[in-house]
Amino acid sequence: MEREALEKLDPDALDALVEIDVFGLYMDPDEEMRAREFSTDIAAAWQVVEQLSGRFWCRITSPFDEALRWSAGFTPLSCTGWNGRPDFEAGADTAPRAICIAALLAASGTDLEQPEEGSEKCLDV
Repeated sequence: MEREALEKLDPDALDALVEIDVFGLYMDPDEEMRAREFSTDIAAAWQVVEQLSGRFWCRITSPFDEALRWSAGFTPLSCTGWNGRPDFEAGADTAPRAICIAALLAASGTDLEQPEEGSEKCLDV
């Protein structure tokens, strides 16, 4: 899913996508299941960071004033393309929402052309 579409999702839909795409949980549409509140609860959002920590570096930045937004981003551990900015980055009014959007971008590979194995940008980690 593209960044713009993720940014427009309500919290319940965003949480369900995180359950499916980041945690690999199958959610049967015929059953009444409620996803954890990843996009509104910082403790739940931190579970997302921990889930991806074996595959991605993570950076979370707080806003420096009220007019700015939270930022979260992920960069694959196996790539050296660090330029001071994560490969999969998202901004939002809250840290949990920024974490969820960035995690979904990272999990789907959106916004990044993955370098081929053995290229200059990849390391054997």
